[in-house]
Amino acid sequence: MTRKRSPYKTYTKEFKSEAVRLMQASDRPASEIARQLGVRRNQLYKWKTQLEVKGDQAFGGRGRPKAGEQSEVTTLRQENERLKEEVAIVNTPPAKAGGFGLRLKAGLIGHAADDAALIRPAH
Repeated sequence: MTRKRSPYKTYTKEFKSEAVRLMQASDRPASEIARQLGVRRNQLYKWKTQLEVKGDQAFGGRGRPKAGEQSEVTTLRQENERLKEEVAIVNTPPAKAGGFGLRLKAGLIGHAADDAALIRPAH
């Protein structure tokens, strides 16, 4: 018999902000405050970091937005990161492969004259 997962608890922006304020203003340990609020200690630290990094924009929504709801800028940034990774792969010469990385970069792969130069007589 499988046990059904309980749904995630969601907390309001106000609750999170107040929990972080309480943690910072109190001389009690974060673990005690977390236990009192019914959250995990590391969750308090995550909320604190989000509040420090994003300020008033912290705790804006429920997780990562769906692909259709992402802004064009976000979509372009993700595509840019993917393309940077691809360029890094292409520009990395393979180890002891006869310079295929440079040949691929120069667009020389596939030319018969260049392929003939790769064939070396056995010694």
